[in-house]
Amino acid sequence: MKTVRGRCIYGADGRSDYTLAPLNEHLLFEFGADPDRALEAAVQPGVGLIGPEDLGALPIVDFELMLAHFCIGNFGDVVGHNITCGSCRKIFGVEFSLRTFISALTAEIVKHDSPDFNGAPLALPTRDMIRNANEKSDLVGLVWKNAMPEPGDLSTLEKYLERACPVLEENIRAACPACTTEQSFHFALRDWITAKLKARVKVLLAQIHILASSYHWRFDEILALSRQTRSALIETIRNQGTRSMPGWRE
Repeated sequence: MKTVRGRCIYGADGRSDYTLAPLNEHLLFEFGADPDRALEAAVQPGVGLIGPEDLGALPIVDFELMLAHFCIGNFGDVVGHNITCGSCRKIFGVEFSLRTFISALTAEIVKHDSPDFNGAPLALPTRDMIRNANEKSDLVGLVWKNAMPEPGDLSTLEKYLERACPVLEENIRAACPACTTEQSFHFALRDWITAKLKARVKVLLAQIHILASSYHWRFDEILALSRQTRSALIETIRNQGTRSMPGWRE
């Protein structure tokens, strides 16, 4: 991934543009499979840009769109999942484009452009609000300053926020190819990125072990190599191991 640029829907303090650097594999061992810290490390500071310090206060839809942009740049556009059919018990795979998913979601957003909702001050939910709220009622209190909501107001508010500031998750539906019964799985962007980060750590640990054992290089020397170089060296090591096996012939 090269350094990429994007734009938020709402932004912070009049700033909506951002720049993302590639995943820092040195820091990956420090913060682990944590999407928040991975994104913070990727966001590049600059005049007029969204900075790492802004992420917690961004409306959650902006934060998750940045996460999606980061995910596509580092792990690719395709989301894949295996579903076990509840009817015939056959397993089948489902794939979709994260970029297409984002485009469809953002096209349906009705932008919130008023400080109020039904006569009471409304602040769009942010990453930190969601993180700090133990219950949905806690989050409602942080978002909507209405001391005396009417019956049905909370349901109306929830539907409004789903349109104005959605979280990137969805029930993805697909027909089983064996029996044609419709099946579904729940896709949540944060869970997908967490799984991708865990997989990257696992691959890195394996690469470090092989290269350190073969060449006696230090941790930082190995991570200084590009992913392509590490993969090529490991392929060379494996080929050399095959040639040294008894009975091997050109």
